[in-house]
Amino acid sequence: MNTYLRTALAATAAATLLMFSGCAAAEPKSGENATEVAGEKPAAELSDLVPAAIKERGYVIVATDSQWGAPTNYHPNGDTTKWAGIEHDLIKAMEPLLGVEFRQEAAAFTSIITGVASGRYDLGVSGFQDKIERQKVVDMINYMGGGGSTLIVKSGNPSEINDFPDMCGKTAAFVVGSTDETFWKTYSSEECAADEQIEILTFPDRPAALLAVDSDRADVTAGGAVFALNLKHNWDGVHSGNTDKFETLGDKITYGIANMPASFAAPKGDDSIRDAVVAALQELMDNGEYQEIMAKWDYPDSWLWDAPKVNSATE
Repeated sequence: MNTYLRTALAATAAATLLMFSGCAAAEPKSGENATEVAGEKPAAELSDLVPAAIKERGYVIVATDSQWGAPTNYHPNGDTTKWAGIEHDLIKAMEPLLGVEFRQEAAAFTSIITGVASGRYDLGVSGFQDKIERQKVVDMINYMGGGGSTLIVKSGNPSEINDFPDMCGKTAAFVVGSTDETFWKTYSSEECAADEQIEILTFPDRPAALLAVDSDRADVTAGGAVFALNLKHNWDGVHSGNTDKFETLGDKITYGIANMPASFAAPKGDDSIRDAVVAALQELMDNGEYQEIMAKWDYPDSWLWDAPKVNSATE
C-alpha cells in the first residue's frame, strides 16, 4: 500500500470516527497559527467590536457562492434574490448582536478568498474549510468540526463502488474547483492504471452533479457528509426526497481531513470584522441559538463546538 492510499485510509478512519462519535463535542486541533479570540464581552457590548467603517456603512459585505447547495448556502426555489442555509442562518443570527446587517452577495467560490484578502469583501461565507494556505492570506474563523466527504451513488449501488480502488474506471461528477475534484484527480493519477483512470466531469454546483448521476451521465458524485444526510430534504427544490434515488457510501468511503474545521474567512488586521464575528458566535453558542440552527440542518451533535477559534487547522 503506497503513501497516498495510507493517507486516504487514515483520513477515512478519522473522519468516520468523528461522524459517528456522538457522545462528545468535536475539539479543534490547535495549529501553529491558532489564535484565541473568543471574548467574555456581554452581548450588549458586542457592537463595540464592529469596525467603524462597517458601522458607518451599516452592513457587512458577505461573499457567498451557492454552488454547494443545501444545507450550506443556496437560493431557495431558485430565487437568486434570497439566501438560505446553515451559514445564512448563523450570520443573520449575529445581526441583532452586532447591530449591523449581513448582506450576502453572489461571488465565484474561487475568487472569494482573494476578494476578502484585498478588502473587497468583509467576510467570506461559502462552505470554507480552514486550511494552512488560506491562513496565509486571511483569517479563518472556525465554528464547527466536520466529517469529511463521502460518495453518493444511485440506490442499490449499481456501479459497485465499495472501496477506494473501485473508483478506478468510473465516471465521477464533481463541483469544479472542489476538494473532491482535487482529491480524486490525484487518486486517479497515483492509484489507477493508465487505462482505468477516473473520468471526472465538473459542474457549477452540487445539485447539477447529483443530477448527472440521476441521468446516468456519471456513476458517482460526492458531497460533505451533511450534504449527504440532507438528501432526504427538499430544502432547495432540487433534492425532492432523493433518499429513494440515491444512497451514500459514508460507511465504506469517507475522505478528507477531519482537522479542517468549517469556517468563515475574514481579512487580517485590526480593522477586520473578525473579532466581532468570533464574539457573536460565542454568544450564539452560549445562548443555545447555535445548537438550534445546527439541529435544524441535521448537523450531528458530535461536530458542534463550545467555542469558536481562528486558524486552528494544521493541514
